[in-house]
Amino acid sequence: MQLRLMRDPWDGASAPIGDDPCTRDIPLDGHAALVEYEIVTGPHRHVVLTAVQWWHTDFQDGSPF
Repeated sequence: MQLRLMRDPWDGASAPIGDDPCTRDIPLDGHAALVEYEIVTGPHRHVVLTAVQWWHTDFQDGSPF
């Protein structure tokens, strides 16, 4: 995941969050998860992960955990 974003933080599967195109989210392939991140531009461009949302899809006894 980290290598994928460093290679192309503007990955076509990502989408901007709100009005700031540098604050984005991207689904994790094969998982019920979404990663939010910020692209820090400048001479030392890097990506900062800001949130990971994970959904349990195998509910047992009404509890997702």
